[in-house]
Amino acid sequence: MPPVVRTLPIVFAFSLLACGGSDPGGGPRSRVKHFTGCEVPSGAVRVHDHITGDDASYVAWVKLVVPKDRIDALVTSCGLEREALVQGYPTLAAPEERLPWWNPPEPDAMLGGELREDGRRVELQVLERDTDFAFYARSESPAPAP
Repeated sequence: MPPVVRTLPIVFAFSLLACGGSDPGGGPRSRVKHFTGCEVPSGAVRVHDHITGDDASYVAWVKLVVPKDRIDALVTSCGLEREALVQGYPTLAAPEERLPWWNPPEPDAMLGGELREDGRRVELQVLERDTDFAFYARSESPAPAP
């Protein structure tokens, strides 16, 4: 195989990264946006998601860590304002399957809130830490029509 042909896949991969394609359609950032409506900001790390069901009927769990200066934009992208989050919002229901990254602290340590829109329910909890925020979300679609 000529050297040019062997290097094409590598060049293509780098061009995707350069054009912002670092999270292909099936990546966690895309799924977070699709299933919760929340836009994962740049600088977010440890982006985790777990989805049960399908587009018609699902429950999605999300956890990510964002720098302190990005939390307002993240919460706003979900359809809420950080000022609307309340201390002591009940702990989000955990998935049946144990997820090593799903470990929200007690509610009194976090701020939380809920948005209901078009039948979808999105619950958020944020925990302020020394240098960042841990962000947890649970999103549930409307039940499918019988």
